[in-house]
Amino acid sequence: MTGRPDGWSLLLPPVCCFCQRVCRPVAGYPGICRSCLARLPLRFGAQRQLAGLAEGFSVYAAAYYQSPLRDLLLRLKFSNAPQLSVALTSLLTDLVRQQVPDAAAVLAVPLHRRRLLERGYNQSGLLAKQLAAALSLPDLSAGLVRCRETCRQSETTSRAERLANLDQAFGIDRNLWQAWLSACPAGGRARLVLVDDVLTTGATLAAAARPLRQAGLAVTGVVVASNAS
Repeated sequence: MTGRPDGWSLLLPPVCCFCQRVCRPVAGYPGICRSCLARLPLRFGAQRQLAGLAEGFSVYAAAYYQSPLRDLLLRLKFSNAPQLSVALTSLLTDLVRQQVPDAAAVLAVPLHRRRLLERGYNQSGLLAKQLAAALSLPDLSAGLVRCRETCRQSETTSRAERLANLDQAFGIDRNLWQAWLSACPAGGRARLVLVDDVLTTGATLAAAARPLRQAGLAVTGVVVASNAS
């Protein structure tokens, strides 16, 4: 399935990452069979836009955070299964093409260095890298950094606690952004796509976008799944 070298596809047939059965993946959705794609809790139309997260900051979700998608996202995050990001990225690719047609670059919500070492990869970073490749856009994740380690957002009990936990947790590499804006044809009108895997209250995505927006950069957030409205 996803993540195998091309040569292996001659010997090992593709397997759906949801049902684990040998399948012919749906065109544009690697690692997902037709039956499982039909069962995914996808969002459509106006359902995709999440309201009220931060003034002037739009966020879109590809699906609802429900099974079987929820189970796959948890496996990606906690079960050392980075290959699952390929199938999940396909949901974001369709979302960005439809909702952010003026996207000029992609970047991920970063992990703190210590958590990155513990996990071995940033799941949002994998999604951003593959999304950028699918859209033929630059991946500028290096331009957003985690300045300090925070408690896990799942350990907080309210949006207010989440916001306080993330206060000044993110910063930017101004030299990178100045160089990119100078070379980008759209200049200051260029729109960034900020990627995360799951949105609960939106506190993390809003906090990560804040230093970018304060620097005058246009940012739109996208996530694979959320139950927010």
